[in-house]
Amino acid sequence: MNDISTRECFGCGRRMERAHRIFKKEPYCGTCYAREFKRKPCPQCGEMARLPERHPNAICSSCEKRKPCVRCGKEGYRLGLMSEYGPVCMACARYFAEEKACSWCGSVSRHLSRVLRLGFDEPVCPRCARADHACCQACGRSRRLQDAPNGQKLCSRCLALGAIPCSKCGAPMPAGLGDTCKNCHWLQVFEQRLHFNQEVLHPPVQELYQSFSCWLLGHCGARRASRLLARYLAFFESIQQLYINESMSYQQLVKQFGADMLRRHRLAVRWLIDSHGWVEDGNSRLEDSEARGIERLLLGVSDPLANRLLVGYYQYLSTKHQQGGLSLRSVRLALTPAKKLLGQSLKAGRSIPDQKDLCAYLSQYPGQKAAVYGFITYLNREQHAVLDVRQIHQKKHKNQAKSVLEKRLAEMVQMSRSDKAFQKMWAITALAYFHGLSNVSIRQQIAKEGLEDDGDGLIFHHAGLTYWIPKCSIKL
Repeated sequence: MNDISTRECFGCGRRMERAHRIFKKEPYCGTCYAREFKRKPCPQCGEMARLPERHPNAICSSCEKRKPCVRCGKEGYRLGLMSEYGPVCMACARYFAEEKACSWCGSVSRHLSRVLRLGFDEPVCPRCARADHACCQACGRSRRLQDAPNGQKLCSRCLALGAIPCSKCGAPMPAGLGDTCKNCHWLQVFEQRLHFNQEVLHPPVQELYQSFSCWLLGHCGARRASRLLARYLAFFESIQQLYINESMSYQQLVKQFGADMLRRHRLAVRWLIDSHGWVEDGNSRLEDSEARGIERLLLGVSDPLANRLLVGYYQYLSTKHQQGGLSLRSVRLALTPAKKLLGQSLKAGRSIPDQKDLCAYLSQYPGQKAAVYGFITYLNREQHAVLDVRQIHQKKHKNQAKSVLEKRLAEMVQMSRSDKAFQKMWAITALAYFHGLSNVSIRQQIAKEGLEDDGDGLIFHHAGLTYWIPKCSIKL
């Protein structure tokens, strides 16, 4: 039944090249049509018509064509297509056409047309059909343009009529805009959207929303206000319960919805503050932001033991906050490095951080040493860990000092000196670099007893131990 040449009659099953009548996707041959369709009055208009016996509620084809358009609902239109869903007007008929490829650019579209003025003999898509269109410099509409005497590119209406009065406000406007100016058009859109949006709100909040919309119209203009109405409708839907209970205040808004939502709907909150005479409480908003930030930090730790450590540390910090020793911001700032350190240890397969995890974390975030110190103290006390931030500091300091000594030795090698003062300075620097001997007593002993020369280097005896350093002539 998919192909016309192999279509089967719905009544008798006989194959036929062409159906005599198709009723609700049911093809009938001529014989079955004469047998199945009998002349009788139409149930809707009363006119005589051949109607199928198997469909007692069927109406005549004229009544079927007079139904509203199945796509736009328009009545009294010129019929464009009888689709399988019902009648379609001329404007909507193109949406039921088969998708085909544009003969010029190859894109698939249902809205193909031939544009002979551009030399397109084959159907092309709307974009190719409007290749010679551009924005009119007067009305801003996309149309075919012509050269005006003043050098502008104008559409035919703006070129022929120039400026005409708006049918609503009487202000002059470009003729290409139609009957109304842009401001009146957007004002009409604003009123329509406001009317539809108010239907979803309860009566007390409807008045509140309408008052805010009028304020919004004066604050940012009809065009932007009409686009913002839907966004702020969601906000007024959410505050309905608070407003009905007559307990709405700025603190209640912060507690119920949080600072993030108030920040996203700042114009509505600003209007509520001005119209209700509220005092904006910045502290409550900041505390809510910090509290929600802490909630996000406490989530996302999958390991049970690591999560228990983080929650326990938060409870310890929360107790100090309640006693007035810490602000809520300090609690959040202390939890942030604690969670990152736990994440570092979990990557290494450990639930409790050890010294290696601490070293790796501080090498990545060197500025967090003071911030993570409280969590290290908590782990050492509660989990009997042996973490020490000072070891990292000492090791870092030692490496820095050794780099300075290495640079000093390299500079001394380039000097062409061999006096005793230079040899003494070389020995002090070399002993500090190679053996870590750098106190005052070492210098005094070198000045008093000197060094032994074994031919390849210098030997220094101290505290029962023998230390060897190279001579300055040896290239390091």
